[in-house]
Amino acid sequence: MITLRTRTAKLDQNTLNKIALITLMCCKQTFGINPKKRTDVKMKLIANNDTCFGCYCPKTNTIKVYTDKNQNVELLIQTIIHEYTHYLQNLWKYYYLVNKVTGYENNPYEHEACRNEMIYYKPFFSHVKKFI
Repeated sequence: MITLRTRTAKLDQNTLNKIALITLMCCKQTFGINPKKRTDVKMKLIANNDTCFGCYCPKTNTIKVYTDKNQNVELLIQTIIHEYTHYLQNLWKYYYLVNKVTGYENNPYEHEACRNEMIYYKPFFSHVKKFI
């Protein structure tokens, strides 16, 4: 049985993909899609990067989730929610400017992303459990 504390290293790639895709579907249903984007957001699960949990690249409209850093299912789901929030934000123009002025810890874009991950990871996991 998979729990929030299940280590991602113990899960096969197929299970990781299912968790990620169901979480992404929950994000779309809960938060909606970014009407300014011409294509659907893409997501990649990538191993071998332990410097960050994930990132959203507005240029390629891609969420990258680093599975080595997301050591359990809870962190994996939280990271996807966090980066999906960035996908919805107007990052291309303002994120880096705001980050430069306020710093990462005080960046309101980061505060919103952190708030969403903390509110939604448990209900999203409840939905994920129905399919894995």
